[in-house]
Amino acid sequence: MQLKDLNVSLVVGAALMSSTVSMASQFKKPAVNSIYDLRCENDSLNTATARVRLLWAKNSKIIPLRTFNKWYYTVVIDEDTLESKVTLDPLPYYPTFGKWDAAAKKVVGGYWKPEAHGMPDVVPAPNTWIGSCRASCYTPYQQILTDNGYMEIQDALDSLYPTIATVKLGSTLESVDLEFSDIGKYVISGDDSLHDIVTLVTEDGGEIEVTDNHPLVDGKGYIREAKTFDIGDQLVTEDGLKVSITAIDSKEFYGQVYNYEPKQESLLGNIVVAQGFLNGSARYQSSYKSYLDRELVRTQIDPNLLP
Repeated sequence: MQLKDLNVSLVVGAALMSSTVSMASQFKKPAVNSIYDLRCENDSLNTATARVRLLWAKNSKIIPLRTFNKWYYTVVIDEDTLESKVTLDPLPYYPTFGKWDAAAKKVVGGYWKPEAHGMPDVVPAPNTWIGSCRASCYTPYQQILTDNGYMEIQDALDSLYPTIATVKLGSTLESVDLEFSDIGKYVISGDDSLHDIVTLVTEDGGEIEVTDNHPLVDGKGYIREAKTFDIGDQLVTEDGLKVSITAIDSKEFYGQVYNYEPKQESLLGNIVVAQGFLNGSARYQSSYKSYLDRELVRTQIDPNLLP
């Protein structure tokens, strides 16, 4: 596994200038830079519906063919044979629409959902193509490791901080090496909503607060969702120490949550550091989800076996 650059992938569109706008002309190229991915609890689609929306967006020329192919398909590499094949992405990105408040970084007035309006060829103002949806994990005040020390993830997102710590190729559980990588994307909730939060406290006084499906590295080198950990299980610190969990708390949090991913796409390169622990990046909730519950940080790693 390798950590890569993090960039924010919420593709934010400009406000529409007329009461309705042709998708073919307006949405092909959003005017605002693509800096965020959205976590869209209030526009959450299952895989089948997401694919229908993607096909509609492609056919209506809302998104270019290159973007459609990137979101709709994924390349899977067999770790034993190193052969690759193209398959449907099990958790595809999909475009989302509404009125985006750039200053507040959230949707105003709710999402506009094409399925509820007969999949028309135009979108009424003030709605526009906001960006792409996917999952995110951290509450706003969790600290992520950058090349300038620890920083609250909300502050990193607000400043579009460009560099974060990732696990270096060749690292093992006995010898965790970090490097600094470019940000690929930040991930943010599109609006305030309820999230199931898990707080894990460790024997050394460490603590991390994340959504219940957030990926964490356990003491055996496996990537697991936070909700699967029990008291006595171990997390791995940035120094490679294995520390036991001594307390677990679950609660609901109303607001926005955040995540990020490196620009690089290797498995190790997408292990990042937050609150002093090794975490999976946002990719482990989407395109890398199939690697959950698999040993990724091994006691010995052959770099040739890593994608």
